[in-house]
Amino acid sequence: MLLRDEALAAQIRQAVTNAQNATVELNHAAIDASSIVSDVQSRSFPEKIHETLASVNDTVSNLDATSKQVRQTLADFTGPDEKGVTAAENLRESLSSVNTATANMADDTEAVKHNFFLRGFFRCAVFQPGPPFPGPLPEGPSFFGPRQSPRVASRGRIVSAHCGGC
Repeated sequence: MLLRDEALAAQIRQAVTNAQNATVELNHAAIDASSIVSDVQSRSFPEKIHETLASVNDTVSNLDATSKQVRQTLADFTGPDEKGVTAAENLRESLSSVNTATANMADDTEAVKHNFFLRGFFRCAVFQPGPPFPGPLPEGPSFFGPRQSPRVASRGRIVSAHCGGC
């Protein structure tokens, strides 16, 4: 009775036709996949990928070694020296020494101003411990005469005038 049913027979025929079409499409897909695999193999992608990964591994190991060297250098620089003093303490001591030397130099300059042999120079000179004059220098008979010219040190610290008595 099932074999005589036309609707069922048509459905079975349709299912068989669909299965055949699916098989043909699967064969085409398999052929396409095979051609893609052969193309990848012919272009040596696996070897190139392997070489790239090896290069990346070398780069990472070089970066690791470099970072270890940087860490070691920083530890050596910031750590204590052979006397047990750190870099910050050395820097603090150096700045303190510079401040002391600057104060001593100011005292020495004041002493030189009052020295018997150099007193005449400082009577005609203007010593300015700060920055150079802002703007033009003042003119006048007591400061600069018409033929006298000022001399400004390279940093503008000492400005001297050649007055008539020097």
